[in-house]
Amino acid sequence: MIYIYRPDVFSNSLISPGLTLDGKELMLIENGGYSYFYTKPGKHTLNLKLSGDYNKADDLIITTRPNRKHFVKLITYNKSTGYFAGNIGFKRTFNLIHVKEAAAETEIAECGYINPVKSEKFEKSYLVDN
Repeated sequence: MIYIYRPDVFSNSLISPGLTLDGKELMLIENGGYSYFYTKPGKHTLNLKLSGDYNKADDLIITTRPNRKHFVKLITYNKSTGYFAGNIGFKRTFNLIHVKEAAAETEIAECGYINPVKSEKFEKSYLVDN
């Protein structure tokens, strides 16, 4: 079982990246939301789908084991592009990280459940130019 969650923070709160598992899109991860899903034991790749306006998130490789819970947190921050780069401003950045169960359970308790079946998909979100 893998739990995925995104604490409610103001930074980038209106952006909901698409979550993929082994290349298949599962859902949009909304600010202040969590979900969970079951996988077969073994190595799996989690990734975020983002439009070109955002820094690409690194793949997160997770090895699941039978009858174990695994916790993944979506973090978001603004990275300065720097004055000398000729581009004053910020580049929005999202990433996935492993989290220990005790810390994750405390943070997840403050999040609302996202049903992956009812979630929009990235391709249908306003982030993609159609």
